[in-house]
Amino acid sequence: MSKDNNVDEFLKSMGMADKEKAPEATPQQGGEVNNPWDKIIQPKASYLILGDVGTGKSALAYWLLERYGQKYNLTPAVVGIPHNKTSLLPENFKKLEGPDDLTREENVIAYIDEADIQLAIEDTKARKYVTNFLSLPRQRHQILLLTFHYPRLVLARYLPFFAAFFHKRPPYLIEFASKSKGDSLYQMMMKAEERFAELIPPGFEPTEERPQPLEVIRNTYVVAPRIRWQGLITNPTASFWNQELSEVWAGTQVDGKDSKVIAVTKPHGQLIAIDGKTMISDEMRARKVKLEDINNPDGNQAVYLDPFSNAQWIE
Repeated sequence: MSKDNNVDEFLKSMGMADKEKAPEATPQQGGEVNNPWDKIIQPKASYLILGDVGTGKSALAYWLLERYGQKYNLTPAVVGIPHNKTSLLPENFKKLEGPDDLTREENVIAYIDEADIQLAIEDTKARKYVTNFLSLPRQRHQILLLTFHYPRLVLARYLPFFAAFFHKRPPYLIEFASKSKGDSLYQMMMKAEERFAELIPPGFEPTEERPQPLEVIRNTYVVAPRIRWQGLITNPTASFWNQELSEVWAGTQVDGKDSKVIAVTKPHGQLIAIDGKTMISDEMRARKVKLEDINNPDGNQAVYLDPFSNAQWIE
């Protein structure tokens, strides 16, 4: 059986066919026609947003916050955004310090950016906490949107908690982004990449400033088991969208209150991971993937990730 057939069989086993058309819009009372996303986004549910840097994850999340906050009368909330960037958000948006704050909130649609850093979803010791957290939407009438750059950090045991998976274009090295070629997210990403590859205009040359064409950024590959549908669908942007919202962590100060990373030590010229325990080997540095740039007293530096060990460090 070919790899394509393997992917198709996997999706069929989840009760889904790879349909070209998005879920059909349906007329509502008063003549309003629902956006096709309306069948996918429902109250009391969690959604996982995945994709490479610069593929439009934040733009999708903020549009979902705006539209479905209004549609379901939920308060939009953003978790962990640096204090100096909150002015980019509308006044009706709540700004929460961390995921724990959501345990005290009801009737919200909340966005957790960089969820791999803010939520211990890859820590087996935190299994009970994460399970309880992902159960919040039903208990508190919430919608949760979690963004991950590397889906390998999401343990398989948590996948059933998500009502749908929103794939922006996957990282170039998909095998680094998943735990194994046999897992569910790897299969989804492979199918997503096939569809996104079809959107690349002839002759397009990626640059650092524009690594993806607009056709890619404006679309999302959706896998929605609850409605037994999966396929490519266009996503708009929020009325308040600003490119700065996709770079809210740029310039974050190390060791500051708004920081999402801590300073790394370099004993005897050796790099130590952000956890303060793991030694960064030459092999790990050879595999490193750049996550972002930050500022600290020593000047501009970069945060790197070893996709095999999940260790992060600054250099």
